[in-house]
Amino acid sequence: MKKLALIFILALGAYSTTQLSADDKKVDSTKTDSLKVETSKKDTKTQDTRTSYAKGWEIKLEKISLNFSQTSLNNQREYASFRDTNLTGFSQLVVQEYFKFNIDYHARYFVVFNYLKTDYGVTFLNQAKKTIMNETRDSVVLASDYTQRIAKLNLWVDKLEIGPFAKLSFQTEFTPSTPSGRMRILNLSSGIKLFEGKYIDNVYVSLFGEQNFTESNAYEGFGWQGGFELKYKINDKVNLLSHFSFKDYILNTAQPSFNPKYQLSADITIDSILFGNLAVSPFLRFYMLKGRYIKDIGSNLLLGVSLSFSHTLKKPVNIALTNTTDTRM
Repeated sequence: MKKLALIFILALGAYSTTQLSADDKKVDSTKTDSLKVETSKKDTKTQDTRTSYAKGWEIKLEKISLNFSQTSLNNQREYASFRDTNLTGFSQLVVQEYFKFNIDYHARYFVVFNYLKTDYGVTFLNQAKKTIMNETRDSVVLASDYTQRIAKLNLWVDKLEIGPFAKLSFQTEFTPSTPSGRMRILNLSSGIKLFEGKYIDNVYVSLFGEQNFTESNAYEGFGWQGGFELKYKINDKVNLLSHFSFKDYILNTAQPSFNPKYQLSADITIDSILFGNLAVSPFLRFYMLKGRYIKDIGSNLLLGVSLSFSHTLKKPVNIALTNTTDTRM
């Protein structure tokens, strides 16, 4: 599995390099005028008519928020051995923190996305004059994503870029969920994505290889995943945001009691700016997990509102293009 994932990444990198090399050799002065006109018509959808491009570091506190939500769980007891904190707890009122910090690098022909994301939620129950605390979410993710820009697409729905990408991520948790310690999962993926559009933040499909280093739940997995992030500006102070991801395990060496088949995550948020960088956001979030050897599906539905803050610490600079038409393919 590891060798297959590595071969896939290397092949994708070779493809990206070939595309950049071919880009520098496109101009052929011996072509006839009629052939130039025909080629120009074919390339209309992949021409980049920008007069400048972003270059340099972008450092941004994307969001830090405190969420208040109502959660409804089904069949969570059957998934206790999975140690998945999305399916623990009870149907009740939840208080949750969310934090995401980005350090990205932009260039004309590539972009690197780096982020640290934490997600933690607890619930306090008063039963028989006792206070009981349940964890409902516990996740820490550190990720780096290299994306090659190979073409600019002018679609009828949006204007955006397309390119191959490779992503490495590591996931752990604040509180150990197993007797042997904290969960530790390394994930390597590579695929193709559409990104940086006005409405489409990104749409991707990829293959992944995964290694769980947690002693009691160690396994190797391989499969495919896909998803999207969309955005729509309702007015100057209100934005509609949506996210969807699906992960399917084709091969997995995990034990039958916690062997995942697929998982799905989706949410929709209405982000309303109160003043400055402070916003209030009602949201709906859904999570689903299907075990390979478990009949019922575990799910988690949250409906709530969050108070959030965001701030950009550094922006990339705009570099003027001498040739305003870029016909990358």
